[in-house]
Amino acid sequence: MTDPLAHFRRRRPARAAAVREHLAAYGPAIPADYLEFLETSNGGEGPVGEFGYVQLYPVEELARHTAGYEVESYAPGHLLFGSSGGGSLYAFDTLEPTPRLIELPLPIELEYSTQTGTSLAEFFEIQAREQ
Repeated sequence: MTDPLAHFRRRRPARAAAVREHLAAYGPAIPADYLEFLETSNGGEGPVGEFGYVQLYPVEELARHTAGYEVESYAPGHLLFGSSGGGSLYAFDTLEPTPRLIELPLPIELEYSTQTGTSLAEFFEIQAREQ
């Protein structure tokens, strides 16, 4: 099986202090494998599998993107972590006690959101399959 992230351009690892500063308040809503991913790549961008394309924001920019898209007005309790580079945003549902990653359409309409996994690995698998 081919690595779905073979052509994904990773950034430098996140600083541990930045991860604590920007994500500590969200506790169990953030998947453990996302935190592990940040240890090797503070976001990134590129193809995922044959069909997907993902932009993952650096941890220091999550709050800025969330505020910039006015997520609290349209999807309260969600923290953006990336986008499709087109018409979708990716967010953690921080109201759930366990990780839940969702895709929000643009313009943001929560009722049209879809779950895209409970872990970063599952999220990447789903993105790699989507056409």
